[in-house]
Amino acid sequence: MGEPSSTTLRVLQIEDDPAAADLVQQRLADAGFRVDAQRVADEAGYRTALAAQPDCILADWNLPHFSGLRALQVLRERDLDLPFIVVSARLGEETVVDALRHGAYDFVPRDRLERLGTAVRHALAERRMREERRTGEAALRESAEQLRALAAHLVAVREEDHTRMAREIHDELGQGLSALRLDLTWLARKLPADNAALRRRADASIALIDDMIAVGQRIVADLRPPILDDLGLVPAMEWYVQRFAENSGVPTTFDPGGAAVPDLTGPLAVVAYRIVQEALTNVSRHANAKHATVRLAVEGGQLVLEIRDDGRGIPQAGLDDPHSFGLVGMRERAASQGGTVQVTGVPRRGTTVRVTMPLQPPAPAPR
Repeated sequence: MGEPSSTTLRVLQIEDDPAAADLVQQRLADAGFRVDAQRVADEAGYRTALAAQPDCILADWNLPHFSGLRALQVLRERDLDLPFIVVSARLGEETVVDALRHGAYDFVPRDRLERLGTAVRHALAERRMREERRTGEAALRESAEQLRALAAHLVAVREEDHTRMAREIHDELGQGLSALRLDLTWLARKLPADNAALRRRADASIALIDDMIAVGQRIVADLRPPILDDLGLVPAMEWYVQRFAENSGVPTTFDPGGAAVPDLTGPLAVVAYRIVQEALTNVSRHANAKHATVRLAVEGGQLVLEIRDDGRGIPQAGLDDPHSFGLVGMRERAASQGGTVQVTGVPRRGTTVRVTMPLQPPAPAPR
């Protein structure tokens, strides 16, 4: 709630002197407020009155059976953000500082009540700004969650598309090429022995089909390696690291983490595999490394994945660049499994990508 305009200002007064309470209400009326006041003088009455959610609290600091300090403690216990102004006889400087430190917004002495209207307006305005900030932060968090959910959905859809395309290439194109090769091989055997030109042409065609089959196998492996679904994460990652070392020329070692690492399949295995792909692609493109390592481990119920290289080291500008889509993609993939990605770089000493993901991803939040 903010400062009322044409509506009534609902005031909770902690005061045991009715005449003093009436004077405070009069000063608020003089300041232009329409006042609806409720007066309490003990903690039980105060706790009951808080349920009505007043616009502000005006409190005498010391009462025979209650105190402003205790009233502030109750507000904290209930996690209530209500403007709290001490209206009391003059207090010592240490007492005023103590009141402000415990959450009071202001202190207005009884002999300076002409300040009360301004103090209330300022307190209400600040509360309104806090509420607007909290609302904005909540909206940002909700938006971020929606974007994260959308990113996870897009990743899942892409993986499904990759799986479907890999299956179609393997089953339809691969089988068709294999059948064509068999037919050409049969035809080549039927060619006249003395027709060398035809035999060379047939052999070249068979070799071309073999190359096309190999290309298809590489495409299938890039889209969705069958070994990942058939044997799990560790064999798939070992195969990919070996293949990367052969193709990139960067010697790369793989540490599977021993028996502590379970034989993972499913979404978590796919995410870990894709992150390794992206990280090693960055090594081959940007690191100028002489060696790289990939390590798997389990620590405290978390799957830990580390990719290290001894190259030039990613600069801070690269870590902060919002257009570093490879890093963004790794973080979003890990976040889809409730995990995090930490990337550190040391100039001329290399880069480390450390990924932690729970072995049991958290259930989606209820909507």
